[in-house]
Amino acid sequence: QQVQLLLNLYQHDFPLSATPDIIYNTGETHAVITISDKFLTQDGVVGPDPWTLTILGTSPYEDIPEKYQYMVLNKSKNLKLQTRFDKIWYYTGDEMKIFLELLVENQRITDVDEVMINGTNPGEGFGNWLNGTKIDKQRLLERRNIEIEQITRYTLDKAIGLNLNEEQKQLLLKRNLSYLKEIGSLTQLKSKMMIHEMNIAYPDRIKIGKLEFRDDGTRGDANAGDGIYTAFIRKLKKEGIYTFNITAIDTSKGKNIKRQKQLKKHVSVRIHPSGFIKDIIKVDSLLKGQMLYRTVLKLRDKQGNVPSPHALRKIKLDLDKGELIGKIHANPDGTFTQMISLPENVNPKQVMMKMNVYEQVGEQRLQPLIPKWIYIGIVGLILLLIIYLIKRKK
Repeated sequence: QQVQLLLNLYQHDFPLSATPDIIYNTGETHAVITISDKFLTQDGVVGPDPWTLTILGTSPYEDIPEKYQYMVLNKSKNLKLQTRFDKIWYYTGDEMKIFLELLVENQRITDVDEVMINGTNPGEGFGNWLNGTKIDKQRLLERRNIEIEQITRYTLDKAIGLNLNEEQKQLLLKRNLSYLKEIGSLTQLKSKMMIHEMNIAYPDRIKIGKLEFRDDGTRGDANAGDGIYTAFIRKLKKEGIYTFNITAIDTSKGKNIKRQKQLKKHVSVRIHPSGFIKDIIKVDSLLKGQMLYRTVLKLRDKQGNVPSPHALRKIKLDLDKGELIGKIHANPDGTFTQMISLPENVNPKQVMMKMNVYEQVGEQRLQPLIPKWIYIGIVGLILLLIIYLIKRKK
């Protein structure tokens, strides 16, 4: 069944018919109305009375509502809604400011009737969500083997249908399997299993509270009454996309101006380069005179947020002895691994690892000079001494 989407535009309750200045372009899944600047600038065309848009469409399925979206694009140089963020990049723990200006003939309106903003952010960051469920690595590897078999079967059937030769067939198979052969793909498989097999939904979005535009010199606004409206978020708490819907309305000078805009910004986890080495494990000798180690990293921000695997490219590691082998890899258990090579006569306790991430620098020994059990013992003795002194005073 062919579906036609019908769009009708009314000016002050009168339908606007197609003319050289009003062009209707209607398709099966879209409809566009283009109105010339010549028509819009005529006396009485634009005023305080709103225009009305009606949308008619026939669903191919009975009794099932159809969703639609609409937008208004304004090319007028005389009226502009300008919005911007105070920074290019944002991280957990940061403040955020959003600025709004409404300009008429390049003059800022300083007393806009109404400016509104509402926003949502992820209920949980992707890294936290992924880390919140434990899946055995062996189970993930078994799942990966099943996907390899499925993709291989699909690719070979496709190659036969396309009449590819053996070389072309192998190139297609290599391309289709490439993402599964990466170590980091285990986290992708884990995400798929959580959603499709374990029915663990991705976190819902939540509304950002106490969000409003102000031009009174408070809550982050710099100057009262200057026409630059400011919305302020004191602390960004979760990783992910923050979405803002903005509306500005003004009826000054007999006009009925309403402009809407949507802004989006990604917030990353500000990894804290302190206490980032969780463990170091000797693997095997790499070459003569060299030892291979697996360094397990614990990457978090100060609030405990775990970064998404894609954030690893922002981390730069360095050693004062030995060398790094390959890149940092994300593990299904929420930890991260960096392979390193050290001369066999070098003790990991003698080696410092430096982390540089988001203009922060931290250093840590691969192994502490004093074993952890000694620290625990000292803390235990101090606690016993405090208890003894308290009892003695009583």
